[in-house]
Amino acid sequence: MAVYLGIDGARDHTTAVAANENGKILAKAEGGCIDYNLTPLAKARKHLRAVLDELAEKLDGQPIEAAAIGMTSLTGQAGRRDIAALCGGVLDCDRILIDRDIFIAMQCIRQPGARAVVISGVGSCAATEDENGTRCCYGNWGALLGDEGSGYHISLDAVRYALRAENGLEPPTKLVREVFDYFEVGSFAEVRALLEKEPRDPKRIADFAGRVFRCANNGDEAAAAIACAQAMQLADTVKTMLRGLPPDTTIGLWGGIFRYNRLFRNEFAMRLLEQSGEYRLLMLDYPPECGALFAAYQLSSVAITDEIIKNTDVYRGVRV
Repeated sequence: MAVYLGIDGARDHTTAVAANENGKILAKAEGGCIDYNLTPLAKARKHLRAVLDELAEKLDGQPIEAAAIGMTSLTGQAGRRDIAALCGGVLDCDRILIDRDIFIAMQCIRQPGARAVVISGVGSCAATEDENGTRCCYGNWGALLGDEGSGYHISLDAVRYALRAENGLEPPTKLVREVFDYFEVGSFAEVRALLEKEPRDPKRIADFAGRVFRCANNGDEAAAAIACAQAMQLADTVKTMLRGLPPDTTIGLWGGIFRYNRLFRNEFAMRLLEQSGEYRLLMLDYPPECGALFAAYQLSSVAITDEIIKNTDVYRGVRV
């Protein structure tokens, strides 16, 4: 029986699943970062080997037919040299794909034709692929250069507004108390000192977005306006990318901001649908390793059948 591997090489950890040709998950393993642009290559190889060794203990020596790996730091598919540098002597497999995570996520869209994926989490990113396989990607520029519509920028706008409100320059908002509670401080001078001390931790700031949405859902007009403005900004970016693609392009939404915040999701959708009311928007509820698993099947020309989808749904806890 052949085995297929789907591996999510995230910024700070790795998640891998092994499945048979019918999509039944045979094993799962987790480990350290394998992204060779974010960690030394020797360390990335060590982490990959540890993950694969853990899987091997559960697979009883069954051969690996194909493996796909998604990584955040890539701009596109890795070449043979990079694949060999990471996987050579570690992953015994003839068919290996290493690609940018957003294009791996695109494999979760099962509808035919042109497609796109938009991610909003700590950062933001968008990618398209037309009927001929021509790809385009924008985003992942980081907190300083881009990431509009991300948790980071929603949070930062909220903190800035709260600062102005505290000084009487904006109407009162619940965001002031939320800032003090979240960062465990008593003044904005302390907030400034904290952020200057930890400027390279965007997740710390991005996680404050949950508080922003809670305020918005409880009627805070400033919080709602900030969330909606960021949603519209991201939608405008995506609208530009979709020009030239069919009006019925399928668009998959991915990431925690989309998944857990209806206000943001609805505002984004309304803005996007102004360009074409035929766009087909859907949530991609598959975890990243499942997108990689689908890519591994495609690498071996294995059709994604209803049985594979059903078994994948069982893995992610969906009642079938």
